[in-house]
Amino acid sequence: MRGFLSAVDAGPACAFRALFGASMLLHVGRLHYLGMYRRSIVEPEFHFGYGVPFVVPPTSESVALVHLASLALASIGITLGIHSRGCCLVFAVLYAYFVLCERTMFNNHYYLYILLALLLSLVGADQTFAIGAARQRRPPLLHWHTLLLRCQVCVVYMYAGVAKLNSDWVLHHEPMRTKVSEPPLWRPCDAGLPPGPADAEMLPGTAVAG
Repeated sequence: MRGFLSAVDAGPACAFRALFGASMLLHVGRLHYLGMYRRSIVEPEFHFGYGVPFVVPPTSESVALVHLASLALASIGITLGIHSRGCCLVFAVLYAYFVLCERTMFNNHYYLYILLALLLSLVGADQTFAIGAARQRRPPLLHWHTLLLRCQVCVVYMYAGVAKLNSDWVLHHEPMRTKVSEPPLWRPCDAGLPPGPADAEMLPGTAVAG
């Protein structure tokens, strides 16, 4: 029991927190840039919700932009370690609202993002890789904190691997075969970048779409 309560090097967990925040910032930007948020939440007149009475999807672009901007600000706080516990909690609540608005867009990784944000709000991995960490004395990271984060990630991907032990994945390579053959939502040429030589092989739909 004493080993679980002992202090450990906070570097890896803090680096994970910073990378998680940066990834969520890119994810939120992608939701906006590709129009995924607008098509899934704002534009549909009918939603397949989860029956949560206080979850009402935004009906205007302005409210949607405020929601996305709040998610982006929380992600920046997580990345930089600025009030990271509070930012993680705010991100978890706001992102849970996004997920609960529409059931048809469910992705197990979306659920994982909420869980990781909640765990990071509990752990508070901000001893390093954080603005102001050198000037402020913060509680040490304990061994059970790192075990909690590791177990959460391991449980998700262990069961994901078990769930894929079926004929669709093993024999027919579905749904990835169909997904890869579809035209991509974004191509390098959309940003003015030259397409790479392997684009046609990695994304066969690119040649068709082009």
